[in-house]
Parts: sequence; C-alpha cells; structure tokens
Amino acid sequence: ALTASLAAAQPIYQLQWGSLGSGPGQFDLPWGVAINQATGEVYVADQNNNRVQVFDGNGTFLRQFGTQGSGPGQFDLPYGIAVDNAGNVYVSEINNNRVQKLTSTGAFISMFGSLGSGPGQFNTPSGILIHSSGDIYVSDGLNHRIEHFDPTGAYVGQWGTFGSGNGQFRVPMGGRNVTRADIRVIAASNVRLSQLLSEGGFREDLYFRLNTISLELPSLRDRTGDIELLAEHFLRHCQAVYDKPAKILHPQLVDWLKRQEWKGNIRQLENFIHQQFLLTDGQVIRPPNPKGEQTNRAQEEYEDSHMSGTFSDLKAQVIKEFEVNYLSRLLNETNGNVTLAAKRAGKERRALGKLLKKYSIDSNKYRNSF
Repeated sequence: ALTASLAAAQPIYQLQWGSLGSGPGQFDLPWGVAINQATGEVYVADQNNNRVQVFDGNGTFLRQFGTQGSGPGQFDLPYGIAVDNAGNVYVSEINNNRVQKLTSTGAFISMFGSLGSGPGQFNTPSGILIHSSGDIYVSDGLNHRIEHFDPTGAYVGQWGTFGSGNGQFRVPMGGRNVTRADIRVIAASNVRLSQLLSEGGFREDLYFRLNTISLELPSLRDRTGDIELLAEHFLRHCQAVYDKPAKILHPQLVDWLKRQEWKGNIRQLENFIHQQFLLTDGQVIRPPNPKGEQTNRAQEEYEDSHMSGTFSDLKAQVIKEFEVNYLSRLLNETNGNVTLAAKRAGKERRALGKLLKKYSIDSNKYRNSF
C-alpha cells in the first residue's frame, strides 16, 4: 500500500491506498513515487505491472500509462520516477537500462541511455532526481555511480566508484555483496502457463523472462517406453543407497508397470520401486499382490491374464518363471560371473548364455559396482 504523510518535522499518518493486483489503483511491487507540485498529482512506478499510475492527493485513481516492452512509452521494470517543473515525467527502467521522458498523460517525448558502463550508459538505473534547474541525476546501480544529465538528456558528468570510502558506492538497492555468476535457469510446471497467463493467474513479465526455450514433457503414462529404464535406474539407486545385494525386476512386473496410470508421474514410480526394493525378501521383485491395497484395473487385468490360457501356455509361463528366478538367484550368488554360474548349474557357458539372452537378463547388473 502507498502511504501519504505530511511533509513536516514529525510525519503524521493520513491515509493509504492500493492492494495487490493489476487493476486500476492496485499494485504489484510499487517502487518510485513522485509528486507534481503544481497539480498535487501522485505518480507511482508500478514495477511488476510495467506501468505508471496517477492519483490525486487523496489516493483516487486518475489514469495510467505504459505496457510491458522496450518501445517508446513502454516499460520493463520501471523503478525511479520524477516530475520536472513543467509537469513532464521521467522514468528509469531496470531492464531497458534507460530513462524515458513523457508528458503528464504518458505521451512519449524522448529517451536516453543504453546498457553499458560508458558515459551516459546504465547498468540497472534506479533512483532519479530532477534539480530545480532541470538537470537530471540518475543512480546507476551496478555501475556504482551517479550520472548527471542536462534537461535534454545529454551527458554532463558522473561521480562514484565501487567501495566503502567517501564518495564511493557499494552495491546499491539494498544488496550486501557483489556476486557475478554465469547461470542457467530451468523452471518446471505441471500446469500450462500459457493458459494461466490468459486467465491472469501468472505474471506476464515473468512468463516472458522464462520462456526462452520451452519443452513439453508428456506424462509418464504417455511414454511407456521410458518406464522400464526409469525403474531400473531407481532400482540401482536403491542398491547403492542401502548397500544391498542386486535385485531385478520380474518381466511380469515390467509389464504390470507399463499398464499403470501413474497419476503421480515419475515420483510415484520412484516411490513404488523404493518400497518394493525394501519389502521384497528375494532377489526378484514381482508384481504387487492383486488382493493387496494397490489393487486397480491394471492389477485385475494381470490376475486374469496370469490364470487364464491353455495348458501349454500356462506350463510355458511356469517354466519361464522358474528359469528367470533360478538364473537371477544364480547370478546374484556368483556376483554376475557367467562362467562360475554355468559351472554351478551344471551347464555349458554357451548354453547358459543363451538362456540369459532369451530372458534379457544382464549379468552386469549383478556385479558389485557400488
């Protein structure tokens, strides 16, 4: 809220106005304030709404001007604001690194400044002051100086350097330290920001700052080909964290995983693998008990398919389960050594290798590499 007080030795509270929002008379991070001494109008730099709002002395909304952008009369984070004797309005912009001169109604007159550290350039200009002579003084934030311009915006001079001595400045705008960084920002959302933007539920200026490269990642249930890879990754992670013997996913569990809805996406899959790793006693992790708490449509389908079929099909299924379990346990006991596993099984190494290939069992997963 914007608070007005008497300009006396002992300020006395009078009134306040404003609330969070983007409507007339509302603010989103109001910053600079200036008063037209001739008319009594109050000008406010409404930073995140990228506009200037004008009120009378009682806080009644009169008008506004400015939109987000870099063109004449547009703003990108307006910060400082001042009014000269003729009623013209000067606005400094943090992201456009310039000062604009406009009429009292917001009509563009002129501008000066650009990004840089040379005379007349800015790096995050903030406060601005108009002398009674019409000269303009601008606090050039990250250049640690004050720049002086004549009424036309022509550069006159400057003073200040970085430091804590007399005549020096150290990180204006409230900072404590100077930190230079080369970073990349990655932002993620589980809702469509473009839709929120149209509904007024997301800040337009923040959206345009973030939206350099946009990638849309489908939900897990729409990319079943990734499920087995992710499950194997989470399984290896659990093995490393708990320093436990290697475990494998039963082929029927992989099939079961691919039929789930995964409303919680990757986190739900990760938590499921984590849970099953801890609760499974043997080396092979099987599908959950269809009669347990995690029963759903996919589990019912699994139960039906598991117990239906011809004699030959069911026999082949039982043999497959036996061979997968036997091979998994054998490799776990031999630390993934196929030669030793073949010797213990009483089979030739080549024959055992064919069985491993048949069921896509990777002996490397059973080697202690964590």
